[in-house]
Amino acid sequence: MNDAPDTPDSQATMKMAELRANGLRLAIDCPHCNRFRYISDRRFPDDVTLTRLAKKLTCARCQNPEVHVLAISKDEKTGFWPAERS
Repeated sequence: MNDAPDTPDSQATMKMAELRANGLRLAIDCPHCNRFRYISDRRFPDDVTLTRLAKKLTCARCQNPEVHVLAISKDEKTGFWPAERS
């Protein structure tokens, strides 16, 4: 999985407007059931940070509230987005 070039700390403070401006995709990763899915960023306002968003979301599969919200970039070598895990 290719996280955005930013460090995890800067991703935590990244706002949705930055994610969109940098051509990144929004993803949710559940450490409990190992699910990784892309989610649409269009339903969230520009000023919401990834950290704040993670506190509001839960895993659709196992209902775990402790999910990670990530800004994902395309793989530099292949040009593809990382695959989802169900």
